[in-house]
Amino acid sequence: MLLMAGTPAIAEDSCANVPDIAKAYLNAHPGWRILRVADLYSDDQHLWRQYHKGKCPGLAEVDLDGSGTMFVGLALIRPDKSAAQERIVVVRAGPKEIETQTLYRDFEVTTHTVIWRAPPGITWQWDEPNKKIRIANDSLIVETMESSAQQFYLKNGKLAYIQTSD
Repeated sequence: MLLMAGTPAIAEDSCANVPDIAKAYLNAHPGWRILRVADLYSDDQHLWRQYHKGKCPGLAEVDLDGSGTMFVGLALIRPDKSAAQERIVVVRAGPKEIETQTLYRDFEVTTHTVIWRAPPGITWQWDEPNKKIRIANDSLIVETMESSAQQFYLKNGKLAYIQTSD
């Protein structure tokens, strides 16, 4: 009976399968963990499940450069007694060590920031809808729930971004 009671929680944990590179980053940064659906405010949980069913709000695997080598976007949270903090990073296995790019460094949580994969395609800056940008490979969306979003993609081998909503 206990096994049956625990099964739905395990099945619903979309953040359970963490790639090794993300585990290595977390091991090197104690106190930080991947943002989970349960961390989101209740109305944001509903929105996340509606638009990203079965996905982890703190983990997105993407092929940013089209090579087949995965980059891992992480929305991390560090619970604190006074106020939780978040950090947004992209990690990738380098030749000798983990390559890390910090997108947003340690900020106090007022509304959670999530991360998700966007497929290749055409997008545009929110305040310039006639200016379209073609993104050839996967990209990462970093979204502050019910507020704003930035789309990160590789441009000339470096991460670039556009504001897709505000």
